[in-house]
Amino acid sequence: MIEYVENIIPLSYQNELINVMKRIPWIFTESVAYEGINVIRNEEDEKITDASAMTHLCFDEGKVVSPYYDDFKPMLWFLEQKCNIQIAELHRIRLRLTHRYPGHTLDKFNPPHVDIPTTDKFLTFVYYIDDSDGDTVIFDRKYTNMDELNTLTSSDNLNVIYKSTPKKGDGILFDGLHFHAGNSPVEYRSRYIVNFDFKIAE
Repeated sequence: MIEYVENIIPLSYQNELINVMKRIPWIFTESVAYEGINVIRNEEDEKITDASAMTHLCFDEGKVVSPYYDDFKPMLWFLEQKCNIQIAELHRIRLRLTHRYPGHTLDKFNPPHVDIPTTDKFLTFVYYIDDSDGDTVIFDRKYTNMDELNTLTSSDNLNVIYKSTPKKGDGILFDGLHFHAGNSPVEYRSRYIVNFDFKIAE
């Protein structure tokens, strides 16, 4: 299940979120996909750029953890209406900012990962704050267990099934169990996204 969603929120809301992103206190992380237990890393893999990033958590582990939560939560109501779904449980809202990174090219991607190391069904929605480059990449393999993850030692074990280029106001909704990868921009100065993980009512 992969669905590209255009203009999920009104233009005035899109523009307001750009302003919000400029006020947020970002936290530096050495790796875009910082959760090491559910990430494929391989320094010799020429397709992977393990770039640094700036992140900000709004909601995590059942709790609001940022005063900016209220700026982003309403987007989920628009998503429910646009995609005809009902969100039953919110897992996480995370903001991410990536910049140009030395040696990175558009035929590469950041470390493949799943946001949450679980076999329970959940969906991931990636919202694009502004136009940029560096596609979101979704792969064919799904997370099943840690033993299998340990065998996925390089991107050669994964086949790309979908790519999405960041466009302001749009987003991509997909099965959260799929390995996927973010990216660093090349032509643009920055790449802003909002990442939502949640369960829906069956």
